[in-house]
Amino acid sequence: MPTKNYQLVPFTVPEHLVYYFCKKLGTDVEVLNADSSCTALVISKHTFYGQKIYSTLGKATYHKTPKTNFYLKISNDLRTNYPSYPDGRYVNYTVDKETYYFVERHLQQLLKTELMSFVGGAVFAHHNLKGTKKGITHKAITQFMMQNHIPLTETSFENLRKLHYRTKKSGKAIVIK
Repeated sequence: MPTKNYQLVPFTVPEHLVYYFCKKLGTDVEVLNADSSCTALVISKHTFYGQKIYSTLGKATYHKTPKTNFYLKISNDLRTNYPSYPDGRYVNYTVDKETYYFVERHLQQLLKTELMSFVGGAVFAHHNLKGTKKGITHKAITQFMMQNHIPLTETSFENLRKLHYRTKKSGKAIVIK
């Protein structure tokens, strides 16, 4: 049973989406252990994603927390204001897989839309000013990562670079479903 005022619920989405998610929510990533890369996200019940996640909270059928690198920090005092939620002082919380899939898919679409707009604008502006397009895509992706607090790791950069080129190559309009 939980002994703190909060519980850690596993959040299984790619690293670059977690930091993008934090930027959009306006929250900070909280490092749980200095010797590991585990981090927690505090999610407000008043945000779009918070409402979606909190509305699907249920009792966990397991007692061990699965090992991931990212967790959602959920308060145990939800029952005070929301009687339909399970009492976190006596049960472990879980969020169904469909909600995680929805949040991940929605964040991926938002990231794709914003990345394509950002890089497209940078390429257009650079081409008009300097008359060349060479190297601007990599610089724009790096700047996008810095602006959205996504760590500048090789895997995050490659994920975003591949996302940009795949979207550009497909030529399909980006629609959030």
